Amino acid sequence: KKKAMGDIVNPRNIWGAVVIAGIVTWLCFTVVMLRDVGPKAAFAWHPILMTAAFLILMSNGMLQYFGGKLLDVDREKARWRHACFMIGAVLVTIAGWAAIFIAHKGKSHFAEGATLIKATHVWIGYIVIISVFFQGLVGVGKYVKLPEKIASFHGLTGTPVRLFCTRFF
Repeated sequence: KKKAMGDIVNPRNIWGAVVIAGIVTWLCFTVVMLRDVGPKAAFAWHPILMTAAFLILMSNGMLQYFGGKLLDVDREKARWRHACFMIGAVLVTIAGWAAIFIAHKGKSHFAEGATLIKATHVWIGYIVIISVFFQGLVGVGKYVKLPEKIASFHGLTGTPVRLFCTRFF
């Protein structure tokens, strides 16, 4: 039986393709980093963990939230799944920062004496990490029912933070 174009463009199929593409990309990147840099090098884990946080966990967290609306998933279930992925993303982001902090033990953690491109990466990286952490705290606050007015910007700032995370690096 031939599939109609509507079946192929089904949001569930697109969602699945996005998830699989992210995981395959992360796996390829991880294999290369571990092969070329080595699993014992703390530096190797920084990009592996940051890529997992931004590409896999944050993307899936956003898909849970927006996809929940699109696929008529119960609102509370969609919010819970979104929260779980995003908390995971925050924790993995912190682990990625810890990996680079360990890798640069005895060196400047603020790009002193670094080239412009490295200094830019470091400082924008700190902005990204602070933004991710803040966004996570606000999200937890929303979930535990802080007043809506306090956290109403959470949905507006989440997408730019996530896009900035993946586009800059």
